Amino acid sequence: MTFSTGLKSHPYSVALNDFNQNKQLDIIVANQGTKNLVTLLGKGNGMFENQASHDASLYFAPVTVGLGELNNDGHSEIVFAYDNCDYIDILVPYDTGAFPQRMTYITDT
Repeated sequence: MTFSTGLKSHPYSVALNDFNQNKQLDIIVANQGTKNLVTLLGKGNGMFENQASHDASLYFAPVTVGLGELNNDGHSEIVFAYDNCDYIDILVPYDTGAFPQRMTYITDT
């Protein structure tokens, strides 16, 4: 199977989780070329649909993406780091698979 993440997107890192709580695995892709993250929601039949594209940074490309339950709401948040940058971003999801809230943390001391 092949799924597009966009023209010249250059996918660099992926993570799997059930972001929209439908008991199907979804994919989040960190694209280095387009400096964004793309969410592909699983349909349960081996197919995925594009849910959203999340702009990562105007100047830096996301190079790694991770998941973790950080705020005790029962849903995994998405943590991503950039190439040559001293901060990370965290996306907080809704049950729909949308990520309306972003938090930025400086990692340089």
